[in-house]
Order: sequence, then C-alpha cells, then structure tokens
Amino acid sequence: MEKSIDRDGKSYGTTTAKDLELDDVNTSRIAPKYQGTEEDKVHMKTLGRKQETQRVFTFVTMIGFGSTLIVTWETLLTNSFSIITNGGTAGLFWGFLIVFGGFLFVYASIAELSSMAATASGQYHWVSEHAPPWAQRHLSYITGWLCIAGWQGGVTGIGMLVATIIQGLIILNNPNYVPQGWHGTLMTIGIVLFCVLFNTYGARRLPLVEGALAVLHLGGAFIIIVILCH
Repeated sequence: MEKSIDRDGKSYGTTTAKDLELDDVNTSRIAPKYQGTEEDKVHMKTLGRKQETQRVFTFVTMIGFGSTLIVTWETLLTNSFSIITNGGTAGLFWGFLIVFGGFLFVYASIAELSSMAATASGQYHWVSEHAPPWAQRHLSYITGWLCIAGWQGGVTGIGMLVATIIQGLIILNNPNYVPQGWHGTLMTIGIVLFCVLFNTYGARRLPLVEGALAVLHLGGAFIIIVILCH
C-alpha cells in the first residue's frame, strides 16, 4: 500500500511497506552513530522532521528506563502496609492483577498512537492531530500544561517518597533520631535538585545508569522473593 507524504504543501515521496523513496529533505547535523536505527531514520523522514538531539538510548537501556520508572515491586513494598490493612493479602493479589490488566489497555492505546505519530512531544501532539479541527489548538494547549503539572507533581512526590525511606532507614539504625517534617522537606529538595543537575549535565551517562538500575531492579526483586519465601 502506497502513501504519499505531504507536509506544508510539499511532497516528500511515497512509502511502500517499509521501503521509502524519499528525498533527503531532513539532513541532520547529528553524527550517524547518534541517529538511532534505520527504522528510526525512516520514521523521522516519514514525519518530515529533522533530528535535533542525539539518541543515546538503546533498546535494553530503554527497557531499564521503563522498569525503573514504574518501580512495580518497590512501590508495592513501600505501600504494603496500607494495602494489607485495607484489603488484606487477597486485595493485594487481585488488586495487582486488575491494575496490571487495566494498564495493558493504557499502554496498548499509547503504543497505537505512537505508531501513528512517533514524536517525543507525546500527548499534546496526539491531541492536536486527532481532536476536532475547531478544538485542536485549545485542547493541545491544555493537555501540554496538564502533562507539565503531572511531571512536576510526580517528581516532587517521588522525591518525598525517597526522603521518607531515608528517614525510615535512619530511624531503624538510630533509635535516638527524632524525625521532623522539615527534615523530609530538605531531603526532598536535595533529591530533586540532584536529579535536575544530573539530567542536565550528566545526560550522556543516563543509558549506563539506567542499565545498571535495571539489573538492580530485577536482581532486587529476586532477592526479596527469596527472603520472603525462606
């Protein structure tokens, strides 16, 4: 099946399955080793976009990034007290399966949208493409700001969770420690600031870090299971 690729009134060629006959209208200044796979280059040409940033993540490191981002068993352990108190072990088991099944539909929807418009802009771009023409600009603007608010709230919440875990470890090892609310607040600020600085100045090292965290994520789950079953 052939599909013409038009952008801004200009024709860039046709696609036939995975074979593209396109003019190189998007010559990138990025070194070839940072331009991703051949399939990535095809997607960029299909979208009529010029690559502006370096692609340093591979498939394995992206898996590591995804697994450390959703932190399944880590979150389950930190919230286990409230889960078991409210639903017991049965609620923990069935709740996990229900949430797992529900998120499969969410990820399937996101994967479908990504296959149609494989851009890093994400949700606000998809809204601008698929919303009714009269509402595209407004809904896309609202969606973009909602995503930003969600990112900021998520980063702050995760920083606070890490701070409370650190406080818990201090209490466990130092009975004389008296936790104060401002202790957690200062640690949260420090954790978020460290993450911002690392992502700003150490972005090239992110794939290495994410790969190491993926090993710790999977290895830690195995160790926890062995300890609980012993």
